[in-house]
Amino acid sequence: MVKGLEKGLDLGLDAKRIKDRVKEYARKASNEEELKIKVEGLIQEVIVKFFEEGEEPEVAYEHRTKISGRREDALYGTVIIEYKAPKKLDTGSEFVKAKEQIEAYIKEESDGKAENFGKFFGVILDGYKISFVRFRRNQWMANEPAELSEESVYRLLETSVFASVRIFAEQVRRVGRALRCGERKESGRGEVDVCSPYLLHAGDEIILDPACGSGTFLVLGVKEAKNYAEEHFVTDKAELLRKIVRNVVGIDLNPLAVLASRANYVIALGDLIRYIPKGGVEIPVYLADSILVSRKVKFTGEWEVYLTTSEGEFSVPHEVIDKNLLSNVLGVIDSCVKGITVKRSSRS
Repeated sequence: MVKGLEKGLDLGLDAKRIKDRVKEYARKASNEEELKIKVEGLIQEVIVKFFEEGEEPEVAYEHRTKISGRREDALYGTVIIEYKAPKKLDTGSEFVKAKEQIEAYIKEESDGKAENFGKFFGVILDGYKISFVRFRRNQWMANEPAELSEESVYRLLETSVFASVRIFAEQVRRVGRALRCGERKESGRGEVDVCSPYLLHAGDEIILDPACGSGTFLVLGVKEAKNYAEEHFVTDKAELLRKIVRNVVGIDLNPLAVLASRANYVIALGDLIRYIPKGGVEIPVYLADSILVSRKVKFTGEWEVYLTTSEGEFSVPHEVIDKNLLSNVLGVIDSCVKGITVKRSSRS
């Protein structure tokens, strides 16, 4: 089971500690292997906080790519970390070589399909400097190696943690069971973790698939909720629909996957569609990157997270995140938006 996300584990504190430790290890390391062993240990310390004991996803070290057999230093699902010996990134030619290696790894992990390149995130690290590699807007993008900072380490930890969460979600999907949030029962698929009672009664338990693809996992959640409602004689179908679309949520980076997932979600709702209210409902499958959160540094030196939406860009001050207030703030925003929507509906 994934844990810690709702508790707001402070990656900021981890970033400060790890930045200092990485630089210390870089001063002592004589080659990239020694640096890698130490840094990977630090990253794993953070990742295990987000999982129950024994359920931590495996990380592929010295992973061989599918086609050429090249060895990636570390692979966290869709995050590839390439280590270099300390000070290697001071040389421009070494950085170019490392960047080309990351690009080659991503191409091979994607089976050469350009539409999948953007799902991967590359990191180049020599202990003193760090660079991030990404495929965006049909071109490869990489920042020049910059001195290791709390912000860059935060970004490294964030991508590694959420890539590990994606691995967990994929493992859950493979065995055909929902995320654990309640009792167990036997079904035709074998032992399944059933979230339905919590979705329909508690009101605050959510099934979230951060890499939903075509929506297989979401469809399972919708069907389990409908089955539970039928077995327990839930007659208010409009309320059942409201709770399902509020609590079964998906995210994906691929626009086509989002379209397919929304279509499958609607099909899974089945006869509940006739209970859609006059104002309509939003199918909760969103086009977004669940790994990478954009940040920018203001002229004062402070950083903030920004979210780009169809209504414009919204900024979140780092103090909100540092003080674990984000869930409270988002809850207030959610209530305000719903209040406005209700008022508009009543007027119409």
